[in-house]
Amino acid sequence: ESRAYDMRSDFDYRWRMAVAPEYFSFSSDEHDAGVGGRVYWQQKAASALLGVDFSNNDLQAAQGQLWMPPALPQPPYEVIEHGARRVWAFYGQWQDAISDQLSYILGLRNDRYSDVNGYTSPRLGLIWQPQFDNAFKLLYGESFRAPARNELGVINNPLQQGNPDLNPEVAKTIETVWVH
Repeated sequence: ESRAYDMRSDFDYRWRMAVAPEYFSFSSDEHDAGVGGRVYWQQKAASALLGVDFSNNDLQAAQGQLWMPPALPQPPYEVIEHGARRVWAFYGQWQDAISDQLSYILGLRNDRYSDVNGYTSPRLGLIWQPQFDNAFKLLYGESFRAPARNELGVINNPLQQGNPDLNPEVAKTIETVWVH
């Protein structure tokens, strides 16, 4: 299975602020492109999944403009640092049965970003099904969230500033599940 996309976005928003006769406009020019694919294999109770994804987000312009009538509009100013963000993701999962009632899942995903640190996230699971209509699962997983572009690079905004030193967030979870 494979996929590809190529999108160009041009936004132009204008609104009037409620607190005074002020107008604010925001415009951006962005190009997103990506490819990905995965391979799935299964034989009896065993199955494997391998995949890769690549995306390129190129923010070419993001500008704001303030207008307080009757004065003339202020010149446009940059509100988010422009540039490209490339993301690679590699992932794999193996699932197999130990016995008729016991199976396991092993998974791994590696995310690599051009502008922040990447992370490798494991996934582990043990599934016990003593009866057809009852299953118990013990699951461990880690998830990763990179900072959004605006969290890193908002500039020229008195209410919010980007922080280029932000690190990605990682969540580690342990779950117990009873399926009936």
